[in-house]
Amino acid sequence: MKNVQNFLVRFFPYLIAIAFSIKATREPDIWWQIRTGEWIVENGQVPKTDMFSNSVAGAEWINIKWGFEVIAAWLSKLCGPECVFLLQVLASIGIVFFLKKICKLFDLTNLVTNTITLFISLALIEYRIIGRPEMTTHFLFVVYLYILFHHFKNPSSKLIWALIPLQVLWTNMHEAYGLGIVLIGIFFFAAWVDSFKNNVNKPKIISLVLSLSIVGVLVNPRGVVMLLRPLNIFSQVNQNKFTTELANFFPYFL
Repeated sequence: MKNVQNFLVRFFPYLIAIAFSIKATREPDIWWQIRTGEWIVENGQVPKTDMFSNSVAGAEWINIKWGFEVIAAWLSKLCGPECVFLLQVLASIGIVFFLKKICKLFDLTNLVTNTITLFISLALIEYRIIGRPEMTTHFLFVVYLYILFHHFKNPSSKLIWALIPLQVLWTNMHEAYGLGIVLIGIFFFAAWVDSFKNNVNKPKIISLVLSLSIVGVLVNPRGVVMLLRPLNIFSQVNQNKFTTELANFFPYFL
């Protein structure tokens, strides 16, 4: 009986993640994302001007989600548009998996405590688990945390170098890719402070990984334009009144 209870507690967060991922398979943006992915595959290039909008047709379009759109188009062709939401299921399972690995890194192995913590974490982001390309950011954010914590726990590990290709992937999947550079930058800064404060070896590896990850941002259809593109997100705050994704939280504290 105890083994059954441990099994249920161990896998309960995964079941919650799956339930949250398939609670609402009606994301309206999926249709233009699939069509854009189909256009990219058909034409072998990423569009640079808007071809679908009625009001701003022909306007410049910096398509940051093109990688996700190609995957969405492929899945839609393979087994129908509803299968695109399987990506959300996989992303949510991956988030739980790497959160568990982070807990293990810090010896937080109590099953009940872990389960409660993971449930709270999923509940906090549940309203954004809706099958959008931002699932890439949610997943990679947790992966980055695990890799960076793992590096400082195990400095000899080569896993830290995985951040470079992951940054290239993130840059071509969702506009919040700048968070990857920010995360590495935070650990980079902390490592250098520790180096000067405790007179330990200079953090050359994290410094090189940060530099190469920034270079990795250039590996995209728009090249150098993407280096400063994340800053554009701040100019979009409060412009879109139909989503909480770009809501300004400051008024709630004033």
